[in-house]
Amino acid sequence: MGGENGPSTGMRGCASGLHSGGPLRSSVERVTMEVSAMTRFAFAGLAAVLGIAASCCIAAADTTDQALFTAVAPDAMLVLDLSGSMRWNPKGEIDASQEPILRFGNDICSGETFSDTPRPGLATDCARYLIAKRAIHTLLDDNRDGVIDGRDETGLDVRLGFWTFGSGSRKRRDIGRPYAEIWCGAGACPGSEAYAAGENSILYWTDRTLERLGW
Repeated sequence: MGGENGPSTGMRGCASGLHSGGPLRSSVERVTMEVSAMTRFAFAGLAAVLGIAASCCIAAADTTDQALFTAVAPDAMLVLDLSGSMRWNPKGEIDASQEPILRFGNDICSGETFSDTPRPGLATDCARYLIAKRAIHTLLDDNRDGVIDGRDETGLDVRLGFWTFGSGSRKRRDIGRPYAEIWCGAGACPGSEAYAAGENSILYWTDRTLERLGW
């Protein structure tokens, strides 16, 4: 078919060139490699663009979420432990009948030295529940003006409630009640020893007279 130099011979020559690694095969391989390289480059570019777009979307979502959560004040419950061991000093020193001894210490109730009676340098009652009381007052008096009122609520921006824990565990104030109401049971509480109006305030439950009567 086609004679000695006809189409059949040409096709055989083409096939021979492909199988023998001749010029035609080299050209095909070069074109294939170039197309493959261009394809990989295109996919790499597409991946980079998609990555940037995804990053932008995530950043936008994060910003939106942050705005959502920071607009709402968190809730927290103050739980005051009134179990018997809260009458002990930080070291837990008691007598044979489990009564607390050596309750007076330095201003921050630290160190190893405590006394049965107040004396210079050891004049602070360091019963554990009184340490908790002072810590709660520091928390509630957010602006440090010595008065617990609505300005502290605005500054701290946390909705609080109050529970007592011990033999009579119960909720004393719902979350969201005014700080002054939680602390002293009034509209504003000047000082850490303000008058306690009612048994649902922290000052009522941290009164040393009540301790002596038994919680």
